[in-house]
Amino acid sequence: MLRKITFSIALTFVVLSCNDGKKTEQQQEETTTEQVSELDEINQQIINNPGSSNGFYRRAQYYAKQGDLTSATDDINRALQIDPEVDFLNLEKAKILLTQNRITDAILYAQKSVEYNQKYFDGHVLLGKLYYINGEFDVAFKHLDEALRINQNHAEPYFVKGMVFETMKDSLKAATSFQTAIEQDPNHFDAFFKLAGLYYPRKPQQAIQYLERAREIKPQDVQVLVTLGNAYLEQGNFQRCVETFNSMLQINPGYSEAHFFLGKAYIEIYDEKADKFTKDTTLNKAIEYFNKAIEIYPNYVEAYYLRGACYEEKGEKAKAIKDYQKSLDIEPQYHLATDALREIDN
Repeated sequence: MLRKITFSIALTFVVLSCNDGKKTEQQQEETTTEQVSELDEINQQIINNPGSSNGFYRRAQYYAKQGDLTSATDDINRALQIDPEVDFLNLEKAKILLTQNRITDAILYAQKSVEYNQKYFDGHVLLGKLYYINGEFDVAFKHLDEALRINQNHAEPYFVKGMVFETMKDSLKAATSFQTAIEQDPNHFDAFFKLAGLYYPRKPQQAIQYLERAREIKPQDVQVLVTLGNAYLEQGNFQRCVETFNSMLQINPGYSEAHFFLGKAYIEIYDEKADKFTKDTTLNKAIEYFNKAIEIYPNYVEAYYLRGACYEEKGEKAKAIKDYQKSLDIEPQYHLATDALREIDN
């Protein structure tokens, strides 16, 4: 019997491995050119008006977006030295601290933003998020409700409330909150994705509809494509599964997950009762995709394991053993490979 791996699709609603392909050289060059132009314009603004906080604020946002949190911190601190009681400057400081996972300090600055402007919508929303992260749900609700009193037609407070309810295991209220977020913003990607996670596997077709809507909003989002492809595979829709993963490869041939899951899809449709030609064709196609996944990401444990399973099914014992052992070389506690080696020797 062909060995398989059972994935919980729920995991793909939370996290994905970091084996994605890189941007093309042309994309990198275009992005770099745009960034340099933007930074030059901001620097000139600072030179022209060094006593204004606006330039430093803009540059802090720029550096934060680029992941240069040290430079972002330096610039937002300079902006705050000039205008310490401006709400959005304190909020930007809070956002940078949040990115650094300094939740307590982030709360301090977000709190300042609403002290300086009690009707500051963005400040209350961020405080809701921060207290949610901190596990202080009652305080989170207090700030989110205040944000809604300021603007009841904005999606974000409803979405964050949905996150809180989901963490509290209240799926009904979570779904209602995410749905309300979508009513306020029909293109709220995260709300559609979260709704899909709540409905799967209880109502898989409904979940797939939400995933397809999320895909429409962000056609190149890797997490949505991987989750959607796996949902189609679990529901037995091989054609849509393959179409979804192939669409990832059209975006970027370097997505190792796409190659891996395409290989896994061929394993799932493998029929031990089929004729030898059909079985060999299916296994060879799976091996082809696993080869590519490993070429892109040489430490892909699951790809080695499933390729080994294909070789074992084809009767190529030596190749199977080599792949199972490679899985263990990368991850010594990978029990599926340990079991396969023990069983293949017997």
